[in-house]
Amino acid sequence: MKKYNDQKFTTGGYTEYFTGIMLNFPGFETLKQINGHFLDIGCGSGVQIFSLAPHFKDVSFAGIDLSEPNISSCNKELASMSDSRKFNFIQDDFMQHEFTTKFSIAFSYSVFQLINASLDELMMRVWEVLQPKGYFLLSMPYRCQYNKFVNY
Repeated sequence: MKKYNDQKFTTGGYTEYFTGIMLNFPGFETLKQINGHFLDIGCGSGVQIFSLAPHFKDVSFAGIDLSEPNISSCNKELASMSDSRKFNFIQDDFMQHEFTTKFSIAFSYSVFQLINASLDELMMRVWEVLQPKGYFLLSMPYRCQYNKFVNY
């Protein structure tokens, strides 16, 4: 079996689902007013960041993922974008990476359960990378047989 960082993962049909969740999130209008930096933890191929970017005018986006093919896919997409300077993709371990900025918003969509750390360690790490009064949005799949199979 391949190691995670050698594989490419996509969100496929979940992109529309994710975007719908975000756009209908009761606090979304408040989030849209934020200036600063936005972090996607476990960004995959970047489609979630790219789907949200049009809704955030004064935000720069960073995505971090272990997978080299995922980050390559993100950077390939950037090559065709006129506003590519507002995006930065990092191939590294979220728990180990030394960020040079603090983030106004951080989110993780169906990835936290895959990171090899306790929930306490993960939340402390998020706390370290967020600005004071920053926002963290977390979505984790519920525990059912289907999700156990997919994660396996």
